[in-house]
Amino acid sequence: MAENNPMKDNLWTDTPPSGHTEFDTLMFDEIEEGDLFWLEQSNRDSNQVYRKVSEFEGQDLRTREIHQFGQRQTVYQKT
Repeated sequence: MAENNPMKDNLWTDTPPSGHTEFDTLMFDEIEEGDLFWLEQSNRDSNQVYRKVSEFEGQDLRTREIHQFGQRQTVYQKT
């Protein structure tokens, strides 16, 4: 018979830990102009945030530099 122990019930859930950010995986050409995107699925300070400014370009929001991106490059958006 299965054991019913409320103390162990939460050990095997898929609930992300507190403060965890989830990312959707997309291709650069799937996001709209003006959308924010990241190049990694992490919350580290080194993970720059970009804004899509044209069909092939994104702007680094920290440095304001424009970077070229391939249309099929994998990018991430926060959910």
